[in-house]
Amino acid sequence: MPSSKILKFKIAWLFIFLALGNMLAGCSAVGFTAGAILDEATNAKAKVDPSRVGSLKYGKDVTVFLRDSTLVSGDYYGLYDVDKQSYSQKYMSAISDSITDIFLPAINDTITVMTGKKAYRDQCFIDFGYKYQKSAKKEVSRRIPGYFYIGANSSNSSEEKIYYLNNISEIINSEGKSTRSYAIGELMKSGRIPIATGARILTISNVEQIPLEDIDHLEYRKKNAKWVLFGLGLAVDVVMVIALLSVDFSGLEMQWEF
Repeated sequence: MPSSKILKFKIAWLFIFLALGNMLAGCSAVGFTAGAILDEATNAKAKVDPSRVGSLKYGKDVTVFLRDSTLVSGDYYGLYDVDKQSYSQKYMSAISDSITDIFLPAINDTITVMTGKKAYRDQCFIDFGYKYQKSAKKEVSRRIPGYFYIGANSSNSSEEKIYYLNNISEIINSEGKSTRSYAIGELMKSGRIPIATGARILTISNVEQIPLEDIDHLEYRKKNAKWVLFGLGLAVDVVMVIALLSVDFSGLEMQWEF
């Protein structure tokens, strides 16, 4: 093979190796860096409704906006169950002071829980609560959050049974008074009735336990731009690598000796 052809061959493969190395850490790295700078510059925030608080990742840096206009900043530390006795006192006080004409059961009232196909009779009301489940339907007709529930137990069992609001149509007491599930959901979303579940926030000094009905919303910083631009940069890298590898060097005889 002529020396000029060997030289061209060596230069071509050297270019390929250098280009591949540069590409694999090129556009994608630039995109990630540019996206991170953009995230910092825009300081975009994501708003989370209290009915979606369970979807937050453990340890997420959040700011909690309470209904009394105070703020709590820290890391999301999961959910907790409110003490039954404390909840009972708070709930009974809330419904006795309520000016709503919507029927709400008292603690230990006997109710019937109606679903589309079945009536669960002689249920002893315990609480209104919140339990996040990825598999739960998020909402029905966009009105009922899928993670709020009614807690009750039957006369022959002390174990609490959970009835998610989006799985029931209404509750009825022994006097025939009834309330539709979407009306209960609206009361819970607006913080007008106590919820037997709260959010833990790890602050600098301690762990704050905040009942869900006290939360107006939560916010956290969006950091999506760096991943979007990283993906676009990676796509460009891949296209360039494929294009480079498609160059036909079959006419060059492989020789590595200098």
